[in-house]
Amino acid sequence: MIKKIAIALVSIGLLILALYTIKYRNFYTPEQLDVARKKAVAQAREGNYEAALRRLKVLSKYDSENKVLWFDYLTVLQWAGKEDTFFYHLPRADFNNPPNYFLDACIDLVKNIKSKDKILKTNSLFSLLLAHEKFRNSDYFKRLYQASIESNTDRIYINNLRRVDPENPLLQQIKLDEMSKLAREGDIESALQWFEQEYVSQKNNYKFVAEYLTILNWSLEHQKVVDIAEEYPIEAMPEYASSIIADSYLALKNNQKALEIYQFLAEKYPNTMSYQETVDDIVSQINQQAQQSKKQTTQDAKIEQKISALEKELQALKAEKEFLSLSITQIKKRLIKKSFSKKLYNRYLQLANITKKTSSAKKLAFYQRRISAFPKMSLFYYDYLVLLSWNEQHQKAIDLYKKVSIIHPKAYYFEALAFSAKMIEDYPTAYELYSKVLEFKPNNVSYVLQQAELLQKMKKPQKAIDVLEALPKDKQKQIPVLFAKASAYRQKGNSLFALHFYDDILLQKPNDKDIIYQKSVCLIEAKLPFFAQELVTKQKEMFSSEQIKQIYAGINTYKTRLAEDNYDPKQQKLKIAQALDFNQKYIDLLIKQANQKKNQKQKQQQKQSLIYAYADRIVLLHLDKQYQAVLDLYEETNLNYPDYAINAVSSSALALKQPKLALELADKVLEHTKHDNNAKINAYYACLEMENFDDAYAYLEKVDLENKPWLYSKDGKRTIANPKKQAVLLLKAMHIAYKNNLGDAKDELQKLVNKAPLNSNYRLSFAQVLRWRGWFEKAQKQLNIIRNADPEFLDLKVAQSRLYLEQKYYKKGKKLLDDLLSIDPIPDQVKNLYKEWEIHDTNVFNIDWKQTDSQGSQFSNKEELLTASFYTAPVADNWRGFATYSDKHARFWGNTQDHITTQGLGINYRNPQWDVSASIFNVEGTKPLEFSLGGTYNINDYSRLNAQYQSFSDATPIRAFHADIYTQSLRFGGSYNPNEEYQFRANVGLIDFTDSNKRKELSLDAYQPLYRDEHHILNIWEYAYVQTNSLTSDRPYFNPKSFISVSVALDYTGIIRRKYDNVFSHSLRLGFGAVKQNNYSTKPFLDITYKHRWDFSRYFNLYYGLGYRQNYYDGV
Repeated sequence: MIKKIAIALVSIGLLILALYTIKYRNFYTPEQLDVARKKAVAQAREGNYEAALRRLKVLSKYDSENKVLWFDYLTVLQWAGKEDTFFYHLPRADFNNPPNYFLDACIDLVKNIKSKDKILKTNSLFSLLLAHEKFRNSDYFKRLYQASIESNTDRIYINNLRRVDPENPLLQQIKLDEMSKLAREGDIESALQWFEQEYVSQKNNYKFVAEYLTILNWSLEHQKVVDIAEEYPIEAMPEYASSIIADSYLALKNNQKALEIYQFLAEKYPNTMSYQETVDDIVSQINQQAQQSKKQTTQDAKIEQKISALEKELQALKAEKEFLSLSITQIKKRLIKKSFSKKLYNRYLQLANITKKTSSAKKLAFYQRRISAFPKMSLFYYDYLVLLSWNEQHQKAIDLYKKVSIIHPKAYYFEALAFSAKMIEDYPTAYELYSKVLEFKPNNVSYVLQQAELLQKMKKPQKAIDVLEALPKDKQKQIPVLFAKASAYRQKGNSLFALHFYDDILLQKPNDKDIIYQKSVCLIEAKLPFFAQELVTKQKEMFSSEQIKQIYAGINTYKTRLAEDNYDPKQQKLKIAQALDFNQKYIDLLIKQANQKKNQKQKQQQKQSLIYAYADRIVLLHLDKQYQAVLDLYEETNLNYPDYAINAVSSSALALKQPKLALELADKVLEHTKHDNNAKINAYYACLEMENFDDAYAYLEKVDLENKPWLYSKDGKRTIANPKKQAVLLLKAMHIAYKNNLGDAKDELQKLVNKAPLNSNYRLSFAQVLRWRGWFEKAQKQLNIIRNADPEFLDLKVAQSRLYLEQKYYKKGKKLLDDLLSIDPIPDQVKNLYKEWEIHDTNVFNIDWKQTDSQGSQFSNKEELLTASFYTAPVADNWRGFATYSDKHARFWGNTQDHITTQGLGINYRNPQWDVSASIFNVEGTKPLEFSLGGTYNINDYSRLNAQYQSFSDATPIRAFHADIYTQSLRFGGSYNPNEEYQFRANVGLIDFTDSNKRKELSLDAYQPLYRDEHHILNIWEYAYVQTNSLTSDRPYFNPKSFISVSVALDYTGIIRRKYDNVFSHSLRLGFGAVKQNNYSTKPFLDITYKHRWDFSRYFNLYYGLGYRQNYYDGV
């Protein structure tokens, strides 16, 4: 006996040793392990993270010393979003020489970290990496720092760096960046104080010096800038610092030195056109200075010429005396011979009594007669054209000027015609005429200013600048010239440069109100509205009320556009608040000024300004998601708003679930602006919410037709895809899905994804339709592709959490939801996601009551069935408790009655593969507690198996229960759902009666679509049912030896009314079939059911119906 026990113990020991060896011994060669590792990485790159991680985890047991394996394992953990596991295994990695792909994964991990507990865990990652000097000298060093900034872990990063390398240049750079940011935010004095203290110790740090020079330039300490700059080679300075130094030289009027720097910049940065333009401007100024100096040397020669001219004039006086003695006839004869003699012409006018006192009408009539008599005499045309100009017959003067050819014209002639051309807005002709005037009067400031003005009207600001720069240097300092230069630079878009000229004017006229006003406007154009506001505040007495209004209007517009263009949610919320605050001040100012206006025209102008101020307020309130406030303001003010404001009101109405109002407003815009895409998109969504799908699609078609696929540059070459076209193509594809045609929608989205595989919006919508079709694995693959390209995409995270909810990955989904809810402010899509999770997290109560009345057979009953269930909110993510109640009551022939009443408690567990329920329940009239166990196993997205055991079956006939016969049942089966349109099921039931009868059941059913659209679904169902019983039919309950039923049914569901979550629908089922019972003939039967269903919200629904069905018991 002892020997047998010993042998048994040895055998067990050997078995345990063998099992242990099989489990832990490495039977693979290094080459095989390496191939397996590479396959796992390939799986991960395709998005199959779970399979890759399972393989890598197994490999880590066999090859735990493989450094590359651990780097691969950690990298895939990061790709799969398993940060906790990543940090757990992090110490296993060898940080002496980590591969680049692992460092990339670390950077992505740090970027995406949100929750506080994981933020603290980054301390270990930073500590391990920063401890190695090789890493601190690599490019990944700064990249990891940038990632830590994005996830607000930079303080942890800096503390670790300061601990291991307190003298690291990055720490100095961080302090430098903080001070530079401080200066840019307006606190220049504090920043400048720090730079002055640190200059001596960091004067060899060119980055520091560059920032120091920049801030000195902002402080207008130009002399100090150039003094410091002299110590450094310009080639070593960053581009922006070189530009700052050149700007200071310009401010100090040292054009030559500024030219040298700008020429260096133009050569080094040839793609920056502004440098070459500045070089041209400075060269032009220097040339003008040289020309002015040259002209000065010729003045002495001109004096000698004047003396000689005086001598000749004495001789001419003698000839003049003789000339004045000639008669009008003699003058006329000479004039015919010498038609261009101005002297003869003037004498002729004098003798004809055409003097300055002659009326304009008589003069015009005289010249018209003379021109008819002497059509080739140019001198008559001179005065005639000038006279036409003076009499405001500008068009006639210019038309005649272009027809005639006049020899030896004079300056006054061109001057008058230039004025006429300007008045009729013939700017090229006016410019040409002023050029001819300047041939007589070179460098005349008035005419040069006229030319510059005309060039600006022709939208040629650079040429206007060139014309002004061509003036002598002393004339360029005149206030009108400086003013014209500022205007030209502003038109060119260089408002910052224009400010220099306004400052030069204010040096000459410091209290010039108009210049102070123009400078304020220029500051707004240069995106420096805060300085403009400060200028108005400090020198309010210098501004008229109208000017203050205009400046406030500019600042209001700037702040509004800044709020619109800021895509960072937290920053945008701040910008919106600032814009709303200033907008209210602007509106208060307008109302105050409107009350002071007495002139009706001024009141109307003030009202127009007020309309646009309120319009901006509507836009800002809409951006701030104060949708009700938008509608209230629109209704209270009742003003004729511009289209962009009405579009904002329409969008707000949509957000408040008022689609009818939204459509009215969108159509109001489209009445007078047919090409407003925003209005059409609002109209589309309004029609969609009102269930007018065809009208909605018509708006979408219009947007599609009006947007070309590509945006082109001025030279006609294709540049980028039109994002509006992409958006409307996506809407058209999703519209097919909204019409309940998910198959075609899937195909259209697949085409879009194939054309633009990097378009995350296309792929996200594709994943959404796949999810709606029940294809969760395919949807997850699409989301994985998006994550690899754009892990921070907000809509991706929302879609992932929603998919986790439907896949029953509750813990992952809630964790992701918590991260999204930490965003400040919470985006709308996250709020909607939270509502879906909120519905999942609620208690569920259901009650159902059914009454049937069957007649014609001994087994006919009058039955009532009342069932109720209550499910608790989820506990520990996957668990729910539930309670059930059921009462089945029947009246038999002979007024006999009985009932089966049960009360039970149970638990339910759900995960991606399993949905299992277990319960215990009491059946009134029986002593022991009964139990039930059942569940469903999901094989994949298409197939599932189900099974259930009941110790007291809910299929127990009341007649059997009345006869003290009970049943227990085992049911199992499966289903196949290729998509939302098709289903195939098969179920088997085994029921044991306590009277020794054994019943077997087989049921088959399937459905396919016949018609589907947005409001109607028509399916066809096929049913087959087979039942056999081991005992004969002489039972107190219906118990055929065999029973077969086959039927086909048409099932219609239609939506009568739908408004958001409130839906009223009805359904009709019409079935036909036949039954065959053993020993009885085949009988046809009819099945008709009509139901109503009311979904009042996502939390409450009600349904009721009425039906008729023929059942046969023993052939009756």
